[in-house]
Amino acid sequence: MIGTLRKFSTSIYSKILLGIIVIPFVFWGMGSGFRDGDKNIVVTIDKDKFSAKDFVAYVKKFTPQNQTIDAVQIESLLSKFIGEQLIINETKKFNIYLSDKSLSKLIKNQKEFQRDGNFSRVEYEKFLLQKGISAFDLEQNISRQEKKNQLLELISGGLLPSEFLVNLMYDQINQKRIVDIINLNQVFQKKFEIDEAKIKLYFENNKKSYVEKFVSINYIEVTPKNLIGINDYNELFFKKIDEIDDSIANGLNFNELKNKFNLEKSTFAVFNKEGFNKSSSKIKNFPYPLIKNLFKENISGKMLFFENDQKFFIVELVNFESIQKTLNNKKIKEEISNKIKFEEKNKFIFSLIAKINENKFTKENFVNLANDSGIKVEEFIFKDINDSNKLNPELVNQIYQYPKDKVGIAASRRLEDNFLVYIKNVESVSINRASESYDQYLNLSKIKLTTNLYNTYDGYIKKRYKIDINDEALDSVKNYFIF
Repeated sequence: MIGTLRKFSTSIYSKILLGIIVIPFVFWGMGSGFRDGDKNIVVTIDKDKFSAKDFVAYVKKFTPQNQTIDAVQIESLLSKFIGEQLIINETKKFNIYLSDKSLSKLIKNQKEFQRDGNFSRVEYEKFLLQKGISAFDLEQNISRQEKKNQLLELISGGLLPSEFLVNLMYDQINQKRIVDIINLNQVFQKKFEIDEAKIKLYFENNKKSYVEKFVSINYIEVTPKNLIGINDYNELFFKKIDEIDDSIANGLNFNELKNKFNLEKSTFAVFNKEGFNKSSSKIKNFPYPLIKNLFKENISGKMLFFENDQKFFIVELVNFESIQKTLNNKKIKEEISNKIKFEEKNKFIFSLIAKINENKFTKENFVNLANDSGIKVEEFIFKDINDSNKLNPELVNQIYQYPKDKVGIAASRRLEDNFLVYIKNVESVSINRASESYDQYLNLSKIKLTTNLYNTYDGYIKKRYKIDINDEALDSVKNYFIF
């Protein structure tokens, strides 16, 4: 179950409304393709279609000029884009309306637009110039935000937790716990030995994963000095640069270019997509950002002309070759050993979780595991959920999820730290209304109550809307920004 949830959390569908503050909408079961075949439509929400052009404009609005953006960021922005459309639909459904008069009051009360406590048109105009947005876009943003706030207030307004819920929250955070702990990493060391036979078997079964691709190139860095004889980026230099670009487009090969522009010195290099040569040394003098572009080509003999950080490169793709790695490489052996360890850890931990969930792993099994492995059971005392003197906060939080007399697992995300725990004792605590901290826990319990209500609203939302994402159109947007 944990693995499933982690896998889902990396998909675009799990992030649909991460950009929408507070409401944790998660959409299960959305269509993975597009139904009516329109390649220009990125997403359809019920009957509303949003084109690649709409989404590109949205991405540009949230991406500073000259800043690169990757596929993950584009998917995150698509999540936010879809979320904002759903919020608009919901505000319309509930007839949430903001008059021009109300919008004007909101703008005039923004501190950014005030001088000496009063609205200043000068400050307003200055803000627009600094942010590079129009008055219309700003007012639309403020209007949307206010409508969203009203929607959230409509859903959760007026909630007041009972004294019982406040005490429940206080106890969950401040109760004292006495816990028996087995360090599972010590169990792994004794239980799982990674020998040469295991490493060899893993390698033979996964040989294709250990094929490394290399490209051989000839290249010349074109500078004012080697092109026009002086160190000056002048008009003549850039005229020559245009001529080189045109010559490549017209089919001149590497040697012909060298001769035509008197570019005598060239460099031969061989490297993989990480920029390492066959001796595992990082190559020098060729920009790393250009390397990924070379591996997209995969055409021997092709001529390319690149500009990177005001530097210019003529590149001839000489050859591509795939080399099978062997176990003589210590780095490969270490990598395989670590993968086997992780897989065996993962398998062992999930088998324990399955037994625990089925109530088939008792305190007796807990003790037997320690004895069979020759591991000492340690007793930890936690004064509250924030007591991280012995374990990191992530693990302590997990321990506080289990009830008294229950066996459970506390593990870090990448399984670096893994503990089997038995909750030996829980000393509950309470708080009364006269306490100075009461309002703090009242607010915390209200947040939890509100979150539960939003989760209920989430269930309602995911039944109301059908969302289809067109992967082909989304890929075209990614290509537009990335390549």
